[in-house]
Amino acid sequence: MTAGPVLRLEGLTTSISVGGEVRHLVQDVTLDIEPGEKVGFVGESGSGKSITMLSIMGLLPPNVAVTSGSAVVAGVELAGLAERDYQRIRGSRLAMVYQDPMSALNPVMRIGAQIAEGLRAHGAEGPQADETVRRVLGDVGIPDPQRIAKSYPHQLSGGMRQRVMIAMALAMEPELIIFDEPTTALDVTIQAQILTLVRELHAAKNTAIVWVTHDLALVSNLVDRIVVMYGGRIVEQGPVVDVLTSPRHRYTAALLSAFPERHSQVRDRLAQIPGGPPSLDDVQTGCPFRTRCVHAIESCDAMPAVEAGEPSHSYSCWVPIKVAS
Repeated sequence: MTAGPVLRLEGLTTSISVGGEVRHLVQDVTLDIEPGEKVGFVGESGSGKSITMLSIMGLLPPNVAVTSGSAVVAGVELAGLAERDYQRIRGSRLAMVYQDPMSALNPVMRIGAQIAEGLRAHGAEGPQADETVRRVLGDVGIPDPQRIAKSYPHQLSGGMRQRVMIAMALAMEPELIIFDEPTTALDVTIQAQILTLVRELHAAKNTAIVWVTHDLALVSNLVDRIVVMYGGRIVEQGPVVDVLTSPRHRYTAALLSAFPERHSQVRDRLAQIPGGPPSLDDVQTGCPFRTRCVHAIESCDAMPAVEAGEPSHSYSCWVPIKVAS
């Protein structure tokens, strides 16, 4: 285990070329994630959550690239890393569980062979790899691991395939696992089972977890800290209780108001955030939320600095919500 943060991002900026012009998909993302910490990334679709994760994993599309900043995982600088060296990092230091396991798994390859392939790429021998396959399938609650290892993805349910994806992520015991909306395609019952599984695995292995989602209710029971993204930037981050009960950024508050209260018996009309998120045609020069914010002022045409609220709670807003003293 490496001393210091398991993940450190400093000014990470990821860009795409559109018609010969560069557009930033993710801009100036800076944060640390400590060993064993559970962090949730939340925001609307297109806010930059998944692009940030793919930037960390080195799995960006050909026309998208990290253009500035630094990403350090377990002491290893990832920016500019050769693909061969990146392959050594994936699996052994960090891993990712994707939203749709059916598209992530090879449909013509048996489950056990897919898990063993990654193990052998990192030096595991045949019998050792086979034993690890059976062990990790058992770790994620799959009954009869030996039978499942011989199965093809289409022979398993959606929930079982997602367990297989988690087993693959666990196989090399990485220090950080990224979950990119892994329960979106599952029904509520199976979703609850996966969440319980992740909590149990974290308690047993103390692996750092990043959970990417748009579902605030889901993430509130799973993580220690929330990172709110909008327009490719981090606009607020802090302990889950602080962010959800005392949001400082106007976007965070608007996002919270758009979700129903879980324990309320009254079904009021949900609030809507006017307008839509920035598009690639927009050239960002200030706060990305200013065009949708009813509290926007002239200063919002410039990007606000990061302000510190309570300990470990920071935000970037010219007109933050005041906290009652």
